[in-house]
Amino acid sequence: MRSLVREPGLGANDASLIGTAINYRLALYFTGALRKSAGWTMFRTAIANLELEAICAAGERQHQRRLRAAVRILRSLGARIADAQRQIRARRPARPLAVDCERAICEAALVLARLDRDYRTGGFEMGPVYEAIMSGGAVHAAWNVLAGDEALTEDLTALSWICYEELQKKGLATLRPARALLTFEGSRLVSADADLLLGDVLLEIKSSSRDRPLGRPDLLQVIGYALLDFSDQYKIRRVGLCFPRRKHIEVWALDQLLVELSNVRNTDLAQWRARFRQHLVTAKPSERANSGWI
Repeated sequence: MRSLVREPGLGANDASLIGTAINYRLALYFTGALRKSAGWTMFRTAIANLELEAICAAGERQHQRRLRAAVRILRSLGARIADAQRQIRARRPARPLAVDCERAICEAALVLARLDRDYRTGGFEMGPVYEAIMSGGAVHAAWNVLAGDEALTEDLTALSWICYEELQKKGLATLRPARALLTFEGSRLVSADADLLLGDVLLEIKSSSRDRPLGRPDLLQVIGYALLDFSDQYKIRRVGLCFPRRKHIEVWALDQLLVELSNVRNTDLAQWRARFRQHLVTAKPSERANSGWI
C-alpha cells in the first residue's frame, strides 16, 4: 500500500500524539461526546470533581494543584465544542462540519491527547503549562499551547475525515453500537484500551506513514483486545485495521483469523478467550505481551 497522506514533518512524539488525537476525534463523532470515552473516564476517576484529597496523600499538594489546573482545561472543553456537537447530532450521514467547528473539535482532541500523555507519564509533575495555570495564568493561553501548531490541527482534520470516509466505503460507519477508547474485562490484567468498536467490528487506527507491510504483531494486537472481552460483553466477531494515511481498511472474521494464525482448527471464541485469560494469569508480567498463547 502506498502512503497517500504524508505526515507534515512530524517528530516521533507528534506522530504518536496524532494517533491518540484521532481516537478522541472519532470518539466525539461516533459516541456524540468525549465524556463517554475511556480516556475521559480516566481523568474523571483521577480527578473526581476536584475531590483530590481522596486520592492524593497529604504530602502531594503540588501534584493536586497541577491536577486542578488540568481540570480547568477540561472544563473549558465543553463550551469550546458545543456548536460542533450540535452540528454532529444534526448531520446523518456525516458531512464535513463548518470550518470553525471542525477546528474546535480537532483542537479539543489534541488537547485531550496531550493531557492523556501527560497523565500516563506523570508529566503533570513538571509541565510548564500546568505551572502557569497554577500561578493564575489564563486557561485559553494554556489551551493554545496544548493544541499545538496549525500543521497538527490540519493533519488531524484530514486524517479524521479520511477515516470516516473509508469506514463509509466499507459499510462500517453506520454500525451500532458505537464505542471509542474502550476497555475490557481483561484490562485489569493487562493495561489495554482499544480504539473503536462499530457493531461487531473492533478497529485499531494506525496513523503512522511508515511504509511497512502488515505484520503479525498488528494482527495479534487487535486480536488480543478482542479476546480481553472475556464475557463477550461487546459481541466482537470481526476485527480490523484502519490506515488513514494509506486510505485503506482491512477487516477479518475473528474466529477465522485465529485459525489462520494458529493453525488450530478451533473457532470457539469462548475457548480462545479462556486460553488467553489463562495465559495472562499465569505468565510473568514481562511475558504477557508475547504470542505464546496462540
